[in-house]
Amino acid sequence: MCGISGFNWTDEALVRSMNDAQRHRGPDDDGVFTDVHVSLGHRRLSILDLSSAGHQPMAYDNDTLWIVHNGEIYNFQELRTELDQLGHRFRSGTDTEVILAAYHAWGADCVRRFSGMWAFCIYDPARRSLFCSRDRFGIKPFYYFHEGKRFAFASEIKALRLHDRPRVLNRHAAFDFLVNGMVDHGVETFYEGIHQLRPAHNLHVDLDAGTMNLACYYEPPSGRSDPAELADRLSAAVNSHMISDVPVGSCLSGGLDSSAIVALASRGRDDFHTFSAEYGADTGSHNEKKHIDRMAEHLPLHRHTIEPSAESLAHDLEAVLEVQDEPMLSSSPYAQYKVFELARQHGIPVLLDGQGADETLWGYHSAQGIFLGLLLRALHVRTFLRNVPAHWSRRALPYLAFPMLPRGWIERYYRRKPLYFALRERARDYPLYVPRIESMADYTRLWMTETNLPQLLRYEDRNSMAHSIESRVPFLDHDFVEYVTQLPDHEKLGTKATKQIMRTAMSPILPEEIVWRRDKVGFETPGARWMKHPAMQAMCEKVFSKEARLLAVLDPDRLQSIKSSLDAGSVFRLLCLELAMRDMSASSPS
Repeated sequence: MCGISGFNWTDEALVRSMNDAQRHRGPDDDGVFTDVHVSLGHRRLSILDLSSAGHQPMAYDNDTLWIVHNGEIYNFQELRTELDQLGHRFRSGTDTEVILAAYHAWGADCVRRFSGMWAFCIYDPARRSLFCSRDRFGIKPFYYFHEGKRFAFASEIKALRLHDRPRVLNRHAAFDFLVNGMVDHGVETFYEGIHQLRPAHNLHVDLDAGTMNLACYYEPPSGRSDPAELADRLSAAVNSHMISDVPVGSCLSGGLDSSAIVALASRGRDDFHTFSAEYGADTGSHNEKKHIDRMAEHLPLHRHTIEPSAESLAHDLEAVLEVQDEPMLSSSPYAQYKVFELARQHGIPVLLDGQGADETLWGYHSAQGIFLGLLLRALHVRTFLRNVPAHWSRRALPYLAFPMLPRGWIERYYRRKPLYFALRERARDYPLYVPRIESMADYTRLWMTETNLPQLLRYEDRNSMAHSIESRVPFLDHDFVEYVTQLPDHEKLGTKATKQIMRTAMSPILPEEIVWRRDKVGFETPGARWMKHPAMQAMCEKVFSKEARLLAVLDPDRLQSIKSSLDAGSVFRLLCLELAMRDMSASSPS
């Protein structure tokens, strides 16, 4: 895993500064390349071919192509064999060189052959062009700005902030964050003019004209999968993600998804390390300790745990927001940050994680509610009644409304939220986000591309790279995603429990109490309890002070009037935006 940066003019000092801003992404090596047309920078975290042959920016075919690459191509060895038969020769054992050879052989279509996670930029001097690409699901980040003929890119926004351009809050992004509860769902960021390349997109820059073109290269296929193949398919995905020249471990939360990954990845090994966050016994459902203990009894694991707290959150929050570059919707990413910190302390530079399983296998309460709502709307009463015991819950109930109620009714509900009241005089140009969900396929698309997965992947990448950890997500192996999305609905949302097909497939290798537990609440922290701690209360006073930067987007009188009605999650959201705006002001050029 690495950090990449560059732009379409020559300035070696600037690209080196961008490298320095992303040093945490690659502490093992750094490099720059400049000519009269481009400047490219790279920070390296050595995972494959640890020798100097993996140095980047990397040249190919007598310097006719140059690349900076962040990520891993898991099928690079198969592609290398194919390219070798076509006459291509290699000087390293890296996947990066395979990307260059693939581009040389197949042009932009090369990305359709890749299995993995990536964000890269290839400079083609002969064509006077840049070819940039981001993986199918956006596991690896790619940010850019294009102003006039100037184009610049980087793995993280903090590197782009070094350019001499205004740092202005994107008010539309702030509205979506505060009222719609959304981040990372489109091309916009919290910085006006700084965008992110969408997942499954390529970007071309004509260096002579200074123009830029975007193109989507991937659409999920349609078809029907065989439910009996799930265990083999997931095992293949995990195995492909184990390729590494350094130690690989895993996150472990005590739920089905991370436990399945740990069981599959640790097969035949007695040196497998897992890393977990635990909380005190008085935190109720947030404490996963007994389930993590059960997995440690079941498998020969080297288990490591850490206990984040309100005090540590108050101490670390500003640093974590600097890592993230943009606000967080909840305190859950902080626990993940501490887990990756723990892994670095124990010298494990690659971790597997379970992101993507709930979006594709419908493990969220939202999936249960929408599924039941669709059945009711279609008047499938018998099927609805058969599924109620497995899927009816307090958390699922609100989501029945999305497929059943008129859009206008749902919008009126959002307009009664306290934060909308505080913003409404300044938010007339921004739409409320009320998704149209006509099928569970719509649900998958929305949760994968807009409402959930993009933010989780941003948290995952920044938290892991802050500690120079490469995080890998086998559930987002594109072959596995395509297999799962083509399963029949009833296989995923069965009449016994969510993710019924997954639970059945994992029964032979996991303890029964892990497989069939129904009390998993996701990777959550006791955030409401934390917000009552004096250290967090003291931080929150910044939100309601007369000097709050938030007053640029909130009505001060209305903010004070709703103060007592705000829940802990809304206050945390306001605090994150306040701290981000202070950082933005502090870093603005004079």
